[in-house]
Amino acid sequence: MNYLSTGDMALTYQLRTHNTQIKQTLSRLSDELTTGVKSDIGKAVQGNFTTLSALESSRARLSSYKLAANQTEVFVTSAQSALENIQNQASQIGKSLISAASSPAAASADVALSAAAEAFTSVLSALNTRTNGRYVFAGEDSQTKPFASSQEILTALTATVEGMTDPAQIIAAIDAWFDVPASTGETDEFAATAYKGSNVPAAGIRISDTDTLTFPVTGNDTAIRDTLKGLALAALMSADVIGGDNDLRSSLMQSAGLYLTTADTGLATLRGKVGLIEEKIADAQAAQTAEISSIDLAKAKLLEADPYETATALEAVETQLQTLYTLTARLSQLSLTNYL
Repeated sequence: MNYLSTGDMALTYQLRTHNTQIKQTLSRLSDELTTGVKSDIGKAVQGNFTTLSALESSRARLSSYKLAANQTEVFVTSAQSALENIQNQASQIGKSLISAASSPAAASADVALSAAAEAFTSVLSALNTRTNGRYVFAGEDSQTKPFASSQEILTALTATVEGMTDPAQIIAAIDAWFDVPASTGETDEFAATAYKGSNVPAAGIRISDTDTLTFPVTGNDTAIRDTLKGLALAALMSADVIGGDNDLRSSLMQSAGLYLTTADTGLATLRGKVGLIEEKIADAQAAQTAEISSIDLAKAKLLEADPYETATALEAVETQLQTLYTLTARLSQLSLTNYL
């Protein structure tokens, strides 16, 4: 009878191969026991990837919507903060101007007008708010800085009202500069000099399968024009562009204050519109988070590694490895001397 024996080198190679295979299995089972997820996805889904692909596709879509919602939230929050800042300043300055207009103290008027001039610059800065590379109040032309500097606007207004002494004439000129009706065919000085953005709101952003949000506020809104109108009139008076007696000064301060108090209502309306958008974003984010969690649970269930089965298999592999080490140790002790 013939016997085929295995040489020492071949036997050593076999033992090393078995050792590597057992260690790989041990590592795989350890990972599955730790993570609770099977490493062989194909085996876990029995070769049918339809359900898994659908879950991953849905999650990718929801993640995309969630990113859009988060970016829109930053944009809208910036707009809301800017409008709040503008409204607070307009309300405070408006009250100060109306109060100072009826005060006999010239110093009180000077303080109110100086504060209005500073607020004019501050409000323009807020209207030029930029976030994520987009100007918030520029409409669809979001890459263009929407408003000129306070100095540019006041220079243009100075040329319009310089030399006027009749309050009605001055107010009419200011109104025409800020609010020229499109039907007249005259040049819209506000659009030509002050506002460089678009009158068309920014394009809508889709944040879910059913919701597309459009930010409706632009720098050309009536409430914003009225705010700038009142502050600009006061700033012109602060710079002594408009001179005259106390009656003229008082009348124009009263008008500037009324512009601002009127604008306060419009600004509140704008903030309400922005608030509704914030609410829709919050609802969409909550729904997206819930759906993503549901998908993750379904995927985990699909690829779940049974902890009892995995632990049992891991224990068996550890036993195999110990047996292999024992066998290797015994074989290494064999010698012809011991055999004889």
